[in-house]
Amino acid sequence: GLDEFGFSKHGIAGNDVYEIWRYNRQFFDHVLVSPKFKDYTVKSINKLFEELRWYWQSLGMQKVPNNKNNNNWTLETDFSEWFHAYANEAISVIVTSERTYSIASYYNMQRAVKHEYSDAMVEDGNKFVKALVDHIHGLTFFMLVGKFLRHYVPIIKDMANFYLKN
Repeated sequence: GLDEFGFSKHGIAGNDVYEIWRYNRQFFDHVLVSPKFKDYTVKSINKLFEELRWYWQSLGMQKVPNNKNNNNWTLETDFSEWFHAYANEAISVIVTSERTYSIASYYNMQRAVKHEYSDAMVEDGNKFVKALVDHIHGLTFFMLVGKFLRHYVPIIKDMANFYLKN
């Protein structure tokens, strides 16, 4: 299944050619161990968490009338959705140095007053996240569903074609 999906012989996870895997692993390890990468990662994660904290505070304060003291606010929210957006944003920033604006997008869904980021940036981020999730689902699909089913059972064949086009 990984051959069909274009995942074998590339990278680390699905690679079954030892020489290529070893080279990729050394490169990957070298990048992750560098102090510059570690500093960048810590700063990026902290910056994103401060933004997340600001969103939570903003949402919590909108429910408290005449709140002059910024420390008196409460928030009831779906933490799993926020964590999903935060994790996606953090991984995107660390891997590509580009934001997906997942946190801002989720904030915009929670509040009538939108964040300062342009709608196009937030929408592009949402499209990227959806494509990434579809890709991960496709990878799982190709690992779990046999070749015969993917090629000869009509409904499953349509799903396989959808994932291949993504």
